[in-house]
Amino acid sequence: MVADEAVARIVAGPLADARSVEERPVGVVVESPVRTRYQGESALNNLVADRMRAAAPGADVAVMNGGGVRADLPAGALDYGHLYATLLFDNRLVMVRMRGAALRAALRDNVRADDGALGLAGARVSVACEGASMQVRVARDDGRPIADDELLTVATNDYLAGGSLARHLAEPLTDEAMAAAPVMRDAVGAPLGAVGPLRGDDPRWYDPAHPRMALPHARPVRCR
Repeated sequence: MVADEAVARIVAGPLADARSVEERPVGVVVESPVRTRYQGESALNNLVADRMRAAAPGADVAVMNGGGVRADLPAGALDYGHLYATLLFDNRLVMVRMRGAALRAALRDNVRADDGALGLAGARVSVACEGASMQVRVARDDGRPIADDELLTVATNDYLAGGSLARHLAEPLTDEAMAAAPVMRDAVGAPLGAVGPLRGDDPRWYDPAHPRMALPHARPVRCR
């Protein structure tokens, strides 16, 4: 197949513009790959959730769907192309309100499911089976329990807010709020330079001995 020279001339400019955006430095070095996992807790999903919470002033908790984190961060200087590959979709970072009981129910639904695990920031979850009953306890990072009637501000994305979290919200996400919300990859990527070098084994993002979601066994969790 021979490229059409006229078409090549037409697309040369836009392709060069796209490459310049793709190669734009984010301002952080990845010292060792930061990896995602679809079915379980991971350093990258938690890192994304942490940056979501940091980018949403006043957020108590952040929740990110595992399926929205599409690629690992490779070792080396991070550029926008890598960030785009990781956060491929044009989802928006939104803030919603949920009661503590609703957040606990949403987390319970997720650990029971065989789809993507949630990345979590600002809270710790402990799941245990007591016979056929699943007990889910949710606390803040400092160990304070989150009461069922406590009204929380949750940073998430519009995909979750309009999907699996929708029935748990204290009030629905409005079209106006979604339109005003920033694109996820920009909200998460812009402050990464302030975090410092990134390592996949950094316990700030994932510590296997102290997971953010402590489960009795691998997802899906079924109590019998």
